[in-house]
Amino acid sequence: MKVTALKNHLSDSEILTLLSYSEYPCSRQKLINIAERYKSNPEIYAFGCEHLETVDGIIIVKKHSLNHIEIKSISVSPDYRKEGIGSYLISYIAGCNLHSKITAETDNDAVVFYRKNGFLVERLKEKYVGTPRYLCTLHLN
Repeated sequence: MKVTALKNHLSDSEILTLLSYSEYPCSRQKLINIAERYKSNPEIYAFGCEHLETVDGIIIVKKHSLNHIEIKSISVSPDYRKEGIGSYLISYIAGCNLHSKITAETDNDAVVFYRKNGFLVERLKEKYVGTPRYLCTLHLN
């Protein structure tokens, strides 16, 4: 596996497809708008994991401060889930040594993944009726 920067490629079709797996169901145009918003924000960084010569996982992070990075999006192609690609991307971000805390907000579907990767999980107030949200925090020091 190899990680590459892909911020300038967020509007590429294969990357938009990967992004769609981590966004609440939305239209292709909304995905394009999200990608463009990420591309124009200097605090956003995007990386892809190349696996079997294609990008099969992506992680998009926002640098909030010298010590805090937030995962805005992480997703893996359904064909390659459970193969460690998401964990590899988390390890890559953690290994950049640019911060001491990584956070992510998520729903029930990803809580187990974040716990498995060492994140502490705290339940948040509901933003949407009937949809629990969680703050996942990984302290690196």
